Amino acid sequence: PARQRFFSRNAILYTPYSSALMQPELVAAGKTYLLEKIASARQELKHIGSQAFPGRSLASSPAFTPEDYLAVIVTEQMDPGRFYAIVSDSVHLSRQQNAELARLAERILVIIGANREDAYRFTGNYAGARGITQFTTMGMRVVWDNYPTSGISSNFHKATSEHVSAIKAEICLLDRYLAEIAGEHPELLGSGFEKYAAAAAYNGGPERVKFGLEHFGLKWLNPRQRRAILSGRQKMTHREQLEYQWLKTNQYHETFIYLMKLHALEQSSWPAASGVPPVQPVINAAAEAD
Repeated sequence: PARQRFFSRNAILYTPYSSALMQPELVAAGKTYLLEKIASARQELKHIGSQAFPGRSLASSPAFTPEDYLAVIVTEQMDPGRFYAIVSDSVHLSRQQNAELARLAERILVIIGANREDAYRFTGNYAGARGITQFTTMGMRVVWDNYPTSGISSNFHKATSEHVSAIKAEICLLDRYLAEIAGEHPELLGSGFEKYAAAAAYNGGPERVKFGLEHFGLKWLNPRQRRAILSGRQKMTHREQLEYQWLKTNQYHETFIYLMKLHALEQSSWPAASGVPPVQPVINAAAEAD
């Protein structure tokens, strides 16, 4: 009875992942579903101004495409141990690694395609992160405080359970963290590393990202590639030696593996595997002017 009241459900029917379900139709259904929800979330945020890009709407942030928001969701749900077992320390993925990584990402799309609005709706981890976008109460408070007119429920369970609401919170928090970090490190904007800095902060908070930018610049935001470049140098400056040691020490840290996931997904062919065409932007120039 307590669970029935908490989830507002008399019963939950859920399809767990099975390799027998790895079918192109379910992969495509999962990707289509997520992109539709992302489009809806952006549409509902078109009246909210971006804090990272003043004068722009959250619906049209130049730092994030719909596929970027999708990649953050997949990265959040992807098992880090399985990921590292596939890619190890490879800077460039082999054909087999590429295929295995795509398979790992596609199993998440299969779960979403099979369960749609119930996918990851009832999940939570040891850190208290809930739902499809893995939000904590701390992260949600940042969203509530900084985007009070976003229409995101003040009930944490409801805000994280409903997919459009959870994705709206994801969009807002990425924007907020990017604004905070870029305020101290303006070189970030326009660098092409914006989404990686914001995503790393989304995963583990902004302080580690600020530390890295202050001491080592932008390139560490691709940690595996940067470590490989530095390890191949016969001579390093003192700063590069410190950066290399920092990257080696933290190579198994959750946030660094998170960044590795994002870069590895971009290298792999998984986004195109389902054959689903990209969802068109929900905001055009005329609508933005309105």
